[in-house]
Amino acid sequence: MIRLAISVEGDTEEEFVKSVLTAHLQSNGVAAMPIGLGGDVTVAKLASDMARLQWDFDFVTSLVDFYGFRDKENLTRCELEKLVDKDVARKIIVRGIRPECSPTYSGTSSRACYSRM
Repeated sequence: MIRLAISVEGDTEEEFVKSVLTAHLQSNGVAAMPIGLGGDVTVAKLASDMARLQWDFDFVTSLVDFYGFRDKENLTRCELEKLVDKDVARKIIVRGIRPECSPTYSGTSSRACYSRM
């Protein structure tokens, strides 16, 4: 079974993973585990969490609401996503991990998976 860490912003995202995604993913051979960020999300906090989680899981992704990003300033959702991708890649590329970016939708991001090379 594939082990997937989903870095989630808060209680709402964690509950969504547990009540909606987990059963579906498990039926497809994926054991998903939501890992809470505890709110107050920043680019650095999300990237550090994802880089840390990659050692214990086969894949890492995230589910966060960019509306509440603390350091978003006047950046768009797409600009924030690029910053997160860049920061995660910078933290893990030296460890033999390949960042794989994927598109997202609406105001919530389900970020790219990061897998071992």
